Amino acid sequence: MMYARLPGDSKIWVDPSTLAKVFCLIGYAFTWLVICAAFVFGIGGHSMSSRIFTFSEIERHVLSIGVSLLTTACNETMGYIHTVSLRWALFNDGKLEFNSNLRLWSHAPSSPANSRIANLICFLGVVVSYSSGSIWLMRYGTTDTGQESDQTIVVPQACIAYGIGLLMQAIVVGFSIPSALRAPTFSCSPLDTAAATVVHGMLQRRPGRCMMGLDQRKATATPSRAVKHQKSLFASHRAVRYVLFAAWTFVLLAIAWLAINSVLVANGTNGSRGSGFFEGTLNMQRRRLSGELIGMTFQRRWTAESDRLPLGVFAWVFSFVTGLQIPLTLMTHLAELVVNSCRDESTWRQASGKKGLQRKSANPIVAIMTSASALALFLFKAQIHVQYSNAMSIVFHDLVTIRTVGILGLAIGAALLSVFLTVLSIYGRKGPQPSTFGHLQTLVDLIDEWPEKGNQQMYWGHKTGGAVTPMKEEDYNFAGISITPPAQNVRIGELYS
Repeated sequence: MMYARLPGDSKIWVDPSTLAKVFCLIGYAFTWLVICAAFVFGIGGHSMSSRIFTFSEIERHVLSIGVSLLTTACNETMGYIHTVSLRWALFNDGKLEFNSNLRLWSHAPSSPANSRIANLICFLGVVVSYSSGSIWLMRYGTTDTGQESDQTIVVPQACIAYGIGLLMQAIVVGFSIPSALRAPTFSCSPLDTAAATVVHGMLQRRPGRCMMGLDQRKATATPSRAVKHQKSLFASHRAVRYVLFAAWTFVLLAIAWLAINSVLVANGTNGSRGSGFFEGTLNMQRRRLSGELIGMTFQRRWTAESDRLPLGVFAWVFSFVTGLQIPLTLMTHLAELVVNSCRDESTWRQASGKKGLQRKSANPIVAIMTSASALALFLFKAQIHVQYSNAMSIVFHDLVTIRTVGILGLAIGAALLSVFLTVLSIYGRKGPQPSTFGHLQTLVDLIDEWPEKGNQQMYWGHKTGGAVTPMKEEDYNFAGISITPPAQNVRIGELYS
């Protein structure tokens, strides 16, 4: 779809954010290189004559963190392109309400790349990439003393699965790129999105709402008093409540897993647990390494003559790891709604600061690096998946160990993330400036003047005049946007309209 400007709003500047577009396309191309490397390494791994490497515990941990960061970077890059496509597909459908949306939870009928099926493919791709990234290295066995060996092998099947996981997303994102490139802006700033909705005729300012925030978005326009504190995201955005419920539910599941594993470690006995579709029997037994009771062991020895990991064994291990990975991936994805909404609010609230809001190009990479909450979530995502991989020790030719200490780390990480999201959600912003949390119609209602290109500075505050409203505006105060700092402070307790 081509986005045509309305004649009356032709002077409103919308930042196309070309630099962000270039960075995302470079990241997308880099992801394809990672996909090719994963397939080459996986297919070539079957013919390698020497597959045993020696890594210390620290080296293995560093490699695990490195792969997790790489996976997160690739997923986030493709995810942002997919998000831009979703945002403007929702615009075309007349359903764009917030600047930040859950891209794998929202769908747009007009865009095949943002359909429910496409979202499911992307979600499974994220799960597969993280799951395979956690088992691409396997310890070769245990020493005579029962300690896990430093000898490590690369699992070719895991490398191929890793490439497939990224490929699933890359294909869907590839179909979304044309619509994303035609979007009015590639910026992640709520101001640019709001300006584009005005310019292209989706939203118009509703008069008489200059002091009405997100929590009053459905209320009839009425004079409102300026207050010192604004409602929190939790109180204003219903979807956030479900996100917090899901986050704390995952914490309870992690604690339950920890408790069950601990009980089985303390009271479990050896014996047959069942047979799979591969040769052999799955056993459950306690395991001590270096004198430490570390966790539950699912042991299954195989009798393959070569050193290659049998496909049936890998299929079982991969299915087991992936099944447990799904709720973790879902939780970290839902967390984006809280963090991105708070980042949108922080951007808007700069307008009431001494320096004002400068509408400079909003690069998503810069936005992550300069937003403490966004950067924290990025690192949380990488680290919590590392903790998940540490909860399982997969030893070639011997056993699969679920480590109690690893589950404990996962539970702690999930709890910290949930506390982080809760604090962001219940924190009410100070000052009389109404909160929007990226809600586009609310932003448009509060912005009575859009700076032209060249005048990119925006200040919000008390104004002596403003847009004409059906009410007798002279009876009330008025607050809005100007390109110079306001001469007076907002009058707390007085009515604004």
